[in-house]
Amino acid sequence: MSFLLGFQNKSADAEPYSLTADALRQHVLITGGPSTGKTNTCWQLLNELSKEQIPFLMLETSGKNYRKLTTEQASIRTYSICDDTKDSLRFNPLRCESHVRILNHIQTIVSLTTASFNLSITSSKVLEKALYAVYNNHGWNLFRNRNNRVKPNESGESSGYPPEAYPTLLELLEFIESVPFANVLASNPPQELVRAIDSLVSASSGAVFNTKLGLPHDFYEHSQMLVECDGISDIRNKCFLVGMLLLQVNEHYMKQVDDLEKRCIVIDDAIQLTYLMGLPGRRVGDDQKEDSWIPLSTLLGNLRRLSVPLVLSMQASSKLSQDLIALFGTKIFHRIDVQQAKQISNGLPEDLDEKELYKCPVGAAWVVGQDQPASIFLKVPKHDIPERDTSVANIGSMKNTLNCRYAGCSSFPGACEDDTFVKAREIADSQAFRTIYVNYFLSCQKDLTQLVHFRGRLVGELQSQIGKKFPDIVELSWCTICQATEWYFDKLAREHGWSYADLHEQKERWFSMLRPAFLPDWPTRRINIDDLRQWRDEFWKLKERDQGPLPLCGECNAKCRYGSDVEHILLDSRNENDFFKALSGETEPLSKAAAWFCWLFSERVMGEPDFDLAYCFAAHFLGRANLSVDAQLVFAHKTRQQLEDAKQKFEAGEPIFPTPETKTEETEKEARRRRARERRKNRQDGDEPPLKPVP
Repeated sequence: MSFLLGFQNKSADAEPYSLTADALRQHVLITGGPSTGKTNTCWQLLNELSKEQIPFLMLETSGKNYRKLTTEQASIRTYSICDDTKDSLRFNPLRCESHVRILNHIQTIVSLTTASFNLSITSSKVLEKALYAVYNNHGWNLFRNRNNRVKPNESGESSGYPPEAYPTLLELLEFIESVPFANVLASNPPQELVRAIDSLVSASSGAVFNTKLGLPHDFYEHSQMLVECDGISDIRNKCFLVGMLLLQVNEHYMKQVDDLEKRCIVIDDAIQLTYLMGLPGRRVGDDQKEDSWIPLSTLLGNLRRLSVPLVLSMQASSKLSQDLIALFGTKIFHRIDVQQAKQISNGLPEDLDEKELYKCPVGAAWVVGQDQPASIFLKVPKHDIPERDTSVANIGSMKNTLNCRYAGCSSFPGACEDDTFVKAREIADSQAFRTIYVNYFLSCQKDLTQLVHFRGRLVGELQSQIGKKFPDIVELSWCTICQATEWYFDKLAREHGWSYADLHEQKERWFSMLRPAFLPDWPTRRINIDDLRQWRDEFWKLKERDQGPLPLCGECNAKCRYGSDVEHILLDSRNENDFFKALSGETEPLSKAAAWFCWLFSERVMGEPDFDLAYCFAAHFLGRANLSVDAQLVFAHKTRQQLEDAKQKFEAGEPIFPTPETKTEETEKEARRRRARERRKNRQDGDEPPLKPVP
């Protein structure tokens, strides 16, 4: 199989020159100055691949020149960024396929991030340590390359890893900025690392990486694809995106499958990937050596060993090193200026002079191959390449179900749009909304009708944070609830050690109950109360523990039904201050004051008082007091007795914890008169009044 590249213009018969499949698998470099025909050569090669029905992946780093190619070839599928006229490109860079070792994936991520953002060695080591930690939090045994929270199948082997088994960049950023990680580092994390990860989860980069899902299945099944990277303007973020796409393709073809058809990768305008090349001209930090990381060269070498062809088109410049040129089996040189021709003349064959490079006419090229004895001059057929498309798409006009980010998004595809997702993420990550969501979940467990009645408070909190009218409040509220649900259930799964199968089942059941309550157009608006009771009983069973995390959990009979929720509510230090202020009054005994406060606090959180939740609050409050463990146990036992009395009175309809009479402060004169009246009243007949002391 061969692919027509052009015609040998210096020969008498203008013989055609074709590129063999073996030469293509050894990588092809297309280089030259601006407007010398590089894009035209790529266009010719893609046309030949399309005719032969060879699968390819075209990565266009700048502009949208190749959209016309998709109109001419209907089989080509286009992925874009922040453009609803095309399929949105979204994938989690921390997710890999099951046959890939996690440790190798982590090392490549560190290398790509370090090279793309030019991080120092200190930041690189901090990033590596943080990645180890977040993968461990998701149940990974990195050395055995196994996730302990995934149930094995009948054969004893892992049946695959769901999206929840992998962390996301948002989780990585939150972990790096967390206080426990700062305590491990004994210092604050490097700000350059924080800024780098934050830029990847914000704006247009966040539209790509803010998801738990991997690349769609048809990304590899579809034969011919075009990926437009023009939506990301920051060159560092673009380097990371292209590097991650190459890594995903590389890891996919590492699978040992005989009939797996390899696709050709074409990257146009690769000068945008300068930071991935480890070339001269980059900033060098105090603790960093030049060219310490060269991830692009490593990826090119891996792809060549896997026989995955890559065509790289870039402008010839002083940053084009001989080591990088040596990785390509075939080099296609268009017109190059004099200075650049002299810099690369050492790697040219003897029959090709540097003068012929900068005198090469536009549209023509010199081809140098490993298997051919001499260089060849040829004329590439000219194609009508359109101008770059600079139009801005109308975001929000398309609702594609393939663009879902989370499990619940498939119910309302419009909630996955980028502008809605960014605003919903801002609200869902706020402490106020998360607290309201926890209260909502607790209220539903106490009173199942609150699944519908409580939604007004959720939407009210959402509207208060918006501050203005949103185009579609239903989309925004559902997207916010989806993100809050992901956060809440992931937190529960980590703390209680759920398997990912249990986690997926619980989220699906919860979403099935939320859809009739929050989606007005949902076909079935009725909810069976028996199904709700069954869900609550099974949910509580998943959270059962033999022993709670605190010393005071021994007397609790609901371990650990509310522990995670209470810990989140008590993140607000004002609740703890209010508890200890309640103990500073004149109410006796103090255990009664503690029980009274926790009883009323559980009523405010749940909508009605709950004995187990009240004791959980008391256990956490007393665990933060400056008391010994024995003193905490005694105090907690007395408080529990007071709560049991309150529970019995509440069930019997009797008043609970009567409010003590408030005493007005008396002046010193009124106190003297009161004491005098008491003495006169208590004085017996015949007794002399006491003498007043001489001043």
